[in-house]
Amino acid sequence: PFAVADVSFLLSFSATLGILLVSGKIAAFGKRFCMGVRLLEGICENFSVSLAAVLFTAPVSMLAFQEFSVIAPVSNLVACLMFAPLLVAGFLTGALGIVWQGAGELLGRSTRSLAWMLSKIAEFFANFPYSHLPLGFGFVKVWVLCAAGLIGLSMLFRSRRRMVRYSALLS
Repeated sequence: PFAVADVSFLLSFSATLGILLVSGKIAAFGKRFCMGVRLLEGICENFSVSLAAVLFTAPVSMLAFQEFSVIAPVSNLVACLMFAPLLVAGFLTGALGIVWQGAGELLGRSTRSLAWMLSKIAEFFANFPYSHLPLGFGFVKVWVLCAAGLIGLSMLFRSRRRMVRYSALLS
């Protein structure tokens, strides 16, 4: 039961919830501008997943880390190119290491280099000026929670589009 209060659990849960609830809607909206170009549609889908996760993890990360990453959707879009190869390499390293330790260690070096590249991508974007906004002031936390609450409450009403606009305007 104490895991619910853990920041890593809250971030994982809220990111997954955001991806499940709104990434499809964001992708559908973005695909209107892709003009049938498959590459643009793929970029739009990846960006929508990243944006949905960022939107839903923003309140948790703001409260836990006292800052908000403005550049996160863009950096995640670039970093997602490394996720699949790193995941596959990590799985193969573990599986091969069980069967043949020497081959697992050799493959582990390439996996380590992929992880290093991913950390350099994150470091590159983190060093951009104004890539994250400090939120150490108490009123900012209250404002973020109230804005999220207003938007959340507006989702309960039938005329959602109008209520979301009003909630965003009031916040």
